[in-house]
Amino acid sequence: RILGRAHRANREPELAIESFRRAVESDSRDVDARLELAQTLIDNGRAEQVRPLLDSVARVRPGDPAAYDIAFKAAVATRDMAGARA
Repeated sequence: RILGRAHRANREPELAIESFRRAVESDSRDVDARLELAQTLIDNGRAEQVRPLLDSVARVRPGDPAAYDIAFKAAVATRDMAGARA
């Protein structure tokens, strides 16, 4: 996750996404890596890819406020107004 954050701070989104994906693959329990990957995807126009990440977070941390925030951002980015209101 640290490497992903460094790439994101250096405005290297593709490297950040890849680093976060590796973090998710290496530790399936790392919810924060999933959330950071989801946020980075949204920030880089790939909001349609975050649903599986958020679904996996919901199974581990139901009601997580950060996940709700990211889900709202994804819904707005994909113009899913029903999802944005949920």
